Amino acid sequence: MISNEKKEKSQIKVYVRMHDGTRSLGKVFLAEGERLQDIMNDDRIFIPVHVEEQKGTSLVMLAKRYIQQVEEVHSEAVKDEDFYARHGRRSGDRKVEPRVDPIISGMRLELD
Repeated sequence: MISNEKKEKSQIKVYVRMHDGTRSLGKVFLAEGERLQDIMNDDRIFIPVHVEEQKGTSLVMLAKRYIQQVEEVHSEAVKDEDFYARHGRRSGDRKVEPRVDPIISGMRLELD
């Protein structure tokens, strides 16, 4: 049975990267006391995201199994274009140069 009682929800702005590399900026609504981690770990297969597009906002149901990364965007991200410019390559995408430790017993060790 569906209740007609409306629950207070708060919205948070999120950055979502899918398994195929597509990225979206949108809003997720959370119930009182609920965290982003809670909706990512619950039993729902899809999560509703209000995706911001040039023409406006549209509701998209994203399958959680295809989400590679979801991150809360704080208000200091001024413009969406600036956000994408700064986050075009995420920390997980960066090529990390191996760290070289000093020579130990005549051998050089390279650590990733």
